[in-house]
Amino acid sequence: IGATGKEKDIDNWTGGQMSDLFVAIQHDDSISSEIVRLDETEVINTPNNEGTAIFNSKFTRFYFTRCQRLTELREYCKIYQVNKRKNTWSRPFEVYSTSMGNVGHPAISGDELTLYFSSNRSDGQGGKDLWKVTRFHREEPFYDPKNLGETINTAGDEVFPSLVADTALYFASNGRVGYGGLDLYKAVMVNGQPSKIIHLPPPFNTFDDDFAISYQNGFEKGFLSSRREDAAGGDDIYYFKRIPLNLELSGIVRDDSSFKPVPYANVYLFSLKGDTSVTSTNTNGYYHFDSAQIKEENYYDLFVEKENYFNKRQKFKTFGLIRDTSYTQNVMLQPIPQKPIVLPDVYYELAKWDILPQYEDSLMVLVVIMRDNPKLVIELSSHTDFRASDKYNEELSQKRAKSAVDFLVSQGIDIDRMVAKGYGEQQPRLLTKDFSRDGYTFKKGTKLTESYIWKLRTKKAMEVAHQLNRRTEFRVLRKDYDPNKKVEQQ
Repeated sequence: IGATGKEKDIDNWTGGQMSDLFVAIQHDDSISSEIVRLDETEVINTPNNEGTAIFNSKFTRFYFTRCQRLTELREYCKIYQVNKRKNTWSRPFEVYSTSMGNVGHPAISGDELTLYFSSNRSDGQGGKDLWKVTRFHREEPFYDPKNLGETINTAGDEVFPSLVADTALYFASNGRVGYGGLDLYKAVMVNGQPSKIIHLPPPFNTFDDDFAISYQNGFEKGFLSSRREDAAGGDDIYYFKRIPLNLELSGIVRDDSSFKPVPYANVYLFSLKGDTSVTSTNTNGYYHFDSAQIKEENYYDLFVEKENYFNKRQKFKTFGLIRDTSYTQNVMLQPIPQKPIVLPDVYYELAKWDILPQYEDSLMVLVVIMRDNPKLVIELSSHTDFRASDKYNEELSQKRAKSAVDFLVSQGIDIDRMVAKGYGEQQPRLLTKDFSRDGYTFKKGTKLTESYIWKLRTKKAMEVAHQLNRRTEFRVLRKDYDPNKKVEQQ
């Protein structure tokens, strides 16, 4: 449904010709050549100016602007509602006007209880502003006007609002820095108020007036009005359709230790919408997904697995794109070592074994590893320094190891995948890299034995060595855990 001008009369508010409402039938992406007046009985189309009509979602009601020919009045434009009655339309009835100025360009919420509109009221931000009014029932007038505020309104004109899914309010404005004339904008709506304004890019906007955008079926296609260079004359209606972008994802999977490519790794792509794609790396560690697997407006998990490596998960998203995009996600796989892996910064209070809140993040690293590698069974071990007796240190470290296991269980890791082991002071730490703390540096290859520590020159250096010995580690025991077998045994 659209409006087109009558031959002679001029609307003093818009400066354009007086108009009637017309209907055209759309077939897929084309419009039929037969365009007819919505009404020939002068019930809806009258000698006055009718335009800017908007249907509800069920096409059982529509709202439009009517401007009276008696233009000596300030408030000669009002908003009307029409209801469907079997195969015809009811007589229009006024749902909103004000003595403060003209109102028009209705946009209706999904429940039809909130109406957005444009008005030249003198108590706005300047020019024509966007406002909203509300009501309790669909068959009564709207009331309680509220200006949408300076986030959306300027000293210029804000006109032709269009609401999509109650979350996006599109409108035209000439009060912002744009391409020229009226430009199209999108306001992100939160609780009925604009929170963010987005300037639509070309081809929506040109150097001429672009306005009155409306969408069909979400954000995939719709119509807009424009006075752009290729217009047939005056303001023309244009149809637009979203063309899917060409998206690609590729990368190289490498060994985290040697930096060599990892061939024949399985690479999975999981979308938040439930789609799964899989490929494998070639001999050079290269993988690739094309636009058949990657779509716009989605969240993705890239998941890589290879025998004798820890699985790796990386995330990316495809939102807000305006052109074809090639993503690169290189992946570093960590080999599963034979020796234990030290977890950073898991410390305990003296003679205690509770996991302190500030050290839970270190254990969360292990939680992520266990979630991404569901077949692993590990030993989670704890170590003390050599102070106190052997028996005391062994018992204390066992309690600390169990505390670490209990934390992982609290995060959903099956207890059957973990073995808690306290080694006390039996296994002095062997440094696999240079380590500096509090001004002291211990070289790679140093083993922090009791005899080594006693030879350190200061008590402070000895204390740093004790701290390094007090640690939590894990090592992989098996790679064949099967939760289904556990269920069968139970």
